[in-house]
Amino acid sequence: MDDNVGTRAVRGAAWLGSGQMFRQVLAFATNIILARTLFPDDFGLFALAFAAAEIAQILTDFGLGAAIIQRQEKSQVALTTCFWLTMAIGMVIATLLMLGGPLLASFYGRPEVILLVIPLAINMLICAGLVVPQAVLTQDLKFREITISQIIGSIVASIGAISLAVAGTGVWALASQPAIGNIVTGVMLFYFSRWRPTGSPVLQSIQGMINFSWKMLSVSLISCIGRNLHAFILGKQLSASALGHYNLASGITGSILFQVSSVIVKVMFPTLASLRDDPTRLPAIWLKASSAIAIVSLPAMTGVIAVAPDLVPVVFGAQWIPATDVLRILCVVMAIQSVLTTASTVLMALGRVDILLRITLVTVPAIGVALLYGVMYGIEGAAIGYALVNIIAYVVTSILACREIKIAPSRFFLELAPWAIASVVMAIAVASIAPWLSDYSPWARLVISILIGVVLYGTILLLLARKQATTLIGDITSRLRRS
Repeated sequence: MDDNVGTRAVRGAAWLGSGQMFRQVLAFATNIILARTLFPDDFGLFALAFAAAEIAQILTDFGLGAAIIQRQEKSQVALTTCFWLTMAIGMVIATLLMLGGPLLASFYGRPEVILLVIPLAINMLICAGLVVPQAVLTQDLKFREITISQIIGSIVASIGAISLAVAGTGVWALASQPAIGNIVTGVMLFYFSRWRPTGSPVLQSIQGMINFSWKMLSVSLISCIGRNLHAFILGKQLSASALGHYNLASGITGSILFQVSSVIVKVMFPTLASLRDDPTRLPAIWLKASSAIAIVSLPAMTGVIAVAPDLVPVVFGAQWIPATDVLRILCVVMAIQSVLTTASTVLMALGRVDILLRITLVTVPAIGVALLYGVMYGIEGAAIGYALVNIIAYVVTSILACREIKIAPSRFFLELAPWAIASVVMAIAVASIAPWLSDYSPWARLVISILIGVVLYGTILLLLARKQATTLIGDITSRLRRS
């Protein structure tokens, strides 16, 4: 990688990582307060409405944000056209979502959904307006500005949600939180990007972007449906409380995944897109980025599996204990997904969204079938079905990405082996020690187990992959120190 680009990418990852760490700690603390203030049914009810809203929100982007970054688009006419197009689409989709509220309420048998979709529809329109300014900042690797905007928005959103929950608004505290945060974030993004829509939109100026964007939209939309199928199936076949337990487990694993892998993926996409005409550099970048994710996310996920029986009741309360087994199952798939998700980024940067589209078209129906079959055995069965399908899909995607950049799949998977082995051994050891700590309080067991896990993981790495770990960490820290 060009030295300057590499340094900017590492600094961008550092800013995003620091910002997301702060936001995840804030979100974690906020969720604890909300979980102790609200009820599982509130979370489940919100999930019923949010599942449809998330799918609808994908349509407002129309894949244009990714197209701007992939093509490194700078034309003011094209950017203005993208802005007004996303706003127009957002207005239409938000209206349709509000009109569809009664249908959702009838499907779930919960009339409260009719009104809950209104703040979510408003948030969708707000998000449509943020597509272009965020893409402008991203393609220039200005992640510092993006991070500051998101942090301020998250703080205001958390304060608003907690205040509403304490005031007794119930599920409305959850429904209002996204819009509050995105309004503040949007103001900051426009300020930092120094970009404003000017002139009249000209559709011809973005014709070259449409081919990429509609495929990207299709992948995003179908993937979003796949991620939310559990809400429709569990909400219909079981109960809102069961869905609430599933979503809590999914939220914990998703937070860890978002904290680690998404940071590097967000930086990888514009970085690789800027180098898409020089594909000989891609393998080294991909392998290093995947290792940087694996060295953190794999021990985090396997560690949660080991301490889950104490983590759930201690942190969230005894009413969430049914989520424990689901959490362990989802940690397995999220550990794999956190590392292998970089393969999708490689394909996107190369413009091979068609490969992702074909994989998605097969994977999502398979997830639906797995959930429908698994739900007969409860939320644990649904989680197992979801996990199996996703693991296969991510492995296949990684193999195809290796083929595109002309490296052997074995090279990619062997690069990840030291971190995977160290993580699994650490988790087994921590789980084996747990019975010896039975006389301690749950809080004490949790803290001691985490400390033991950290020490064990570091020790195993020193014995198993000292050279790889020191080289990776040394390269990252050296770039952070450069002026």
